Amino acid sequence: MSSEPLIKGGLAGGHGGAGGPGGPGAPPGPVATADSLLTARPASLWRDTLASILRQRSADVGLFILSFLVVVGLLAGPSVTTTSKGLEDSWPAYGTDPGGIHLAPFDPTLPLLGEAGQEGLARFAPPCIHALGCPAAQPEHIFGVDGNFRDLFSRVVYGTRVSVPSGFIAIGIAILIGTMIGAVAGYIGGWLDNLLMRIMDVLLAFPSFLLAIIITVALGRTLNNALLAVGIVGIPVYARIVRASVLSIRENEFVTASRALGESSLGILVRRVMPNSLTPLIVQGTLGIGGAVLEIAGLAFIGVTGDISVPEWGSMISLVRGQLFNSPHVVLLPGFAITLTVLGFNLLGDGLRDALDPRLNR
Repeated sequence: MSSEPLIKGGLAGGHGGAGGPGGPGAPPGPVATADSLLTARPASLWRDTLASILRQRSADVGLFILSFLVVVGLLAGPSVTTTSKGLEDSWPAYGTDPGGIHLAPFDPTLPLLGEAGQEGLARFAPPCIHALGCPAAQPEHIFGVDGNFRDLFSRVVYGTRVSVPSGFIAIGIAILIGTMIGAVAGYIGGWLDNLLMRIMDVLLAFPSFLLAIIITVALGRTLNNALLAVGIVGIPVYARIVRASVLSIRENEFVTASRALGESSLGILVRRVMPNSLTPLIVQGTLGIGGAVLEIAGLAFIGVTGDISVPEWGSMISLVRGQLFNSPHVVLLPGFAITLTVLGFNLLGDGLRDALDPRLNR
């Protein structure tokens, strides 16, 4: 008997008899294996990294919280911002529908005392939801009102537009400048490394919050200057992280090979060293945003961020700090918003650390 049919069947992965080399129970042959490799989806570093992050439960919870806050901020309502010319409020007159989707039922800067439908409104009125049994004669405010007769829910919702982006901006400044300082110090070394690191040591010698207050007051009491101050205070942390990574990576064999092939120092730093130094920077940056949100809220609490009529969670707590026992909702609700934001960033940072650190990633 010729063995040619069996050989063909084995290569094709299968039309031989049951139990034979090409039978249904036999493993696929070389042709089938090659076909599966050719049709398989190519590996992607970004896709694999994202899948690893999404396998971390803490990262999933953090992403959910932050996504919720982003949606709340985007759908809050018409623009309310502060500029060099003062407060710019795009809300229409009271009683006029602003149009579109708006989660805030009222203008967050508008005192409601004396407005139609707000009869009997009291300072620091507690939350009132008619569907939960609040008397119909009482104006409905689901978070209550503050000491200036403004709707607290609207102010908390609009505070998301201020506090969440503030953390990103402040840490973005720190990462941008700190990365450049750390990369240059770590790669070049020598006297320049010593000079830059001693400057970072001087900044680290000051209490960070106190230094942020000094910088903000010196530059001018505005929210933008407060963001810049928090960013400057954070520079040494990211400079040291990047420097440590660069010092380790620049001794690797692939860097030596690139140098032997004639690649310039700038090219090695930008294309070889820095891409491999990003993991600790990303993790620390995500964790740092939560701390920046707290610091900015603290600066707003002590009144160095400018116009207190702009809904910002720290300034909202500052205005009613004496009402913790008489009207706790006006203090606790903005405080809960700060806590939720910081928790979201911390959970996401923990998840990123577990997903990106090869010693912890399973």
